Amino acid sequence: MAKGLEKFNELVESFANLPTIGKKTAIRLAYHLCINNQIDGMKLAHNIENAIRFIKPCGQCGALSENELCEICSDEERNKNILCIVESPKDILT
Repeated sequence: MAKGLEKFNELVESFANLPTIGKKTAIRLAYHLCINNQIDGMKLAHNIENAIRFIKPCGQCGALSENELCEICSDEERNKNILCIVESPKDILT
């Protein structure tokens, strides 16, 4: 860790805690956002905050939604007799 750069080290740790992000990648991302593109860093922070605040699981199926029900469950024209089975709600995104 970089001595005397507590905030930078905390940012690196936060990135490194994400799936598939190793220490080297975490350092590159942190450096890029702090030095090369601070505006992108502020946008990223804002978008993360909004996502955490507003995105939640659908009350019926567990898919991501900004409302009580996701787009699929709230679709009045959807054939409710047909199911799509997925391993995880994140599989709906792919």
